[in-house]
Amino acid sequence: MTNQSDPWSTDPNRRPPPPENPPYSPWQQPPQPEVPPASSWQQPPQPGTPPYAPWPQSAQPGMPPAGWYAPNGPAGPYPYGPRGSGPGLGTGAFVLVACMTLATIVLAHLAGHDLGVLMLEVGSTTVDATQIRATDPALTQRLGTWLLLGLIASLAGIGGWIAAIVAINRRSARPLAITAIVIGVIAPVLGIATMIAAAAPFLSQIPQ
Repeated sequence: MTNQSDPWSTDPNRRPPPPENPPYSPWQQPPQPEVPPASSWQQPPQPGTPPYAPWPQSAQPGMPPAGWYAPNGPAGPYPYGPRGSGPGLGTGAFVLVACMTLATIVLAHLAGHDLGVLMLEVGSTTVDATQIRATDPALTQRLGTWLLLGLIASLAGIGGWIAAIVAINRRSARPLAITAIVIGVIAPVLGIATMIAAAAPFLSQIPQ
């Protein structure tokens, strides 16, 4: 039995009408899912390529990002302290101290020899001004010259010793500068020992 209340049931070749509110028109494309916009530094992934992660950010400002390693290579200059000023200062200080130490030893030997001769002429190890005026003037003048030159050499050596300290602070030929400081410390001891050794043969001849 045919249902008379349904008008479409009488015509089997006629299609039912479309729904009243279709989600889209038959001639339009179906709506696509929303895709978040790509940032300015990241391009959207292309079809067939694996996705990539963004560059890792550092947890603290001013620090390299996580996973970052410094390239292997020779280390740069020492970041702290004054920068090296070349080997000239340290080398010059060493040469000055060494030369003045050698000059001091030679002058100390000459002064010790003349001092021993003077004491032998006076006949005593204690010499005063009156006894010096009674001796040979050439001897006393020569002795005074050696002592004056020794004083000048000592002052120049002290200047080189100070320059060696500055050279160590500036990292200028530090091994030579350290050697200059050691020589400058023992130079006065060598000078005094040389003077005593030069005068000792004459002092042994003085009658007791």
